[in-house]
Amino acid sequence: MTERTMTARTGTDGTETLVATRRAVHGLAEHVLAAHQRLLTRSIKLAVTPTGLRTARFPEGEGLALRGATLYRESDGLAVPLAGPIGEVARAAGVEFGLPDPSYPPASGVGAQDPADVDPDSLALLVAAWRAGDEALRRLVAQHAPIEPGSKPPAAHVPTVWPEHLDVAITLDEVNYGVSPGDAAKPRPYAYVGPHRPRSGPFWNAEFGARAPFDELRSAHAVLEFFERGRAETSQG
Repeated sequence: MTERTMTARTGTDGTETLVATRRAVHGLAEHVLAAHQRLLTRSIKLAVTPTGLRTARFPEGEGLALRGATLYRESDGLAVPLAGPIGEVARAAGVEFGLPDPSYPPASGVGAQDPADVDPDSLALLVAAWRAGDEALRRLVAQHAPIEPGSKPPAAHVPTVWPEHLDVAITLDEVNYGVSPGDAAKPRPYAYVGPHRPRSGPFWNAEFGARAPFDELRSAHAVLEFFERGRAETSQG
């Protein structure tokens, strides 16, 4: 969809549609994917895929994934369209809606009756941001915290999608690096650098550290350059 078409359809730059799509995906990630994984493993960690997000890869094939505008069940290849109430989508996939025994207060604000419907262009932007972030984070770790072949990296160095904020992130040398799909303050996706110890200076343009709009970055290479600058700025502070 062209920018002109998107503007004509929404009356804005497309942000309203993006926010609605992100809200639906947030609800699905939190109350369906993470909920299913927590029931089976107690973990809520999700991961980026080429077409969306997924749970852990369970040996029994019980994983779930958001593949484009469908909820995909790995055990038998069932693909449920993201249409209608989220609770009905979960039920059609044979899983329960609702994060059980949550390790944090549920943050999506989504209930079982909220719509699962997504806008294709908005969803494509969110997936592009997650994919660029995931690749940039892996390259950052490979450059600054390489491991011996066959060794397992520290959990903090593995790009993880946290369902609370829906960002893909790592922690390296007491600094959080990640890409957010957007939030209430900044509705469009952005990359961020968040040192555990606050820094000051022109680079640090957010209360938690620094952010850069994904609309301006657009690629894993550009996101990595932003992370590298953040790493350099952190070392000077």
